Amino acid sequence: MKAVTRSISNYYWSWRRYFQTELASSYSLYYNPVGMPKPTDVDSWAIFLTGDYNPSLFTKVKSQIHCVAREDEDSDELMDIVTDVVGVLDNPDTGLRSIDFYDKPTAVIIGKIWIEALKIRTQQPYDTGISSVLIDIYTRVKTGRSNR
Repeated sequence: MKAVTRSISNYYWSWRRYFQTELASSYSLYYNPVGMPKPTDVDSWAIFLTGDYNPSLFTKVKSQIHCVAREDEDSDELMDIVTDVVGVLDNPDTGLRSIDFYDKPTAVIIGKIWIEALKIRTQQPYDTGISSVLIDIYTRVKTGRSNR
């Protein structure tokens, strides 16, 4: 990967752009919040966390997205959120899914973020009357290489 594109900012903004297109009309979205958001105007939301990465091995990043629902006694709404999120992350036909990897300053597509695997964790309490499910997103970032 070209050194100038090895920016966690490019990775973060690529995901943000993708989720704004795919999920923002259905759910309130939060990105790397410092605390646990508890909006009062909606009963379901999602939280994206950039996740774990090693700058010296930038091509592999593990991100996470929390699916959250309030007052959902039977977990119906929570499972709908999980289904929607997995639907924009997974492609059962090919087993692969990718999103565009952008250069933030220029907004030019410079590669792909390949989603290699998902791990959907067990439902957990988020706060009183609020439940969540965490989805781990294992990715590999690929960009064009320059030959010298």
